[in-house]
Amino acid sequence: VDSDKIRRMCSLLIHFILNNKTNSENLFINEKRKYDRSVLAKSLRDRNVNYIANYNKNA
Repeated sequence: VDSDKIRRMCSLLIHFILNNKTNSENLFINEKRKYDRSVLAKSLRDRNVNYIANYNKNA
């Protein structure tokens, strides 16, 4: 059993897991921001359409 080789492999594995964790978190955050922006834009569009429809109804 080569202890240096095992130590190196464990170190690489830990490094890989930590790097992937960071990338996954960044990806999740960016996708959530995009989703939140699209939901906000849709609600503003819907509100605007409803306002115009009500305005035309009352005119």
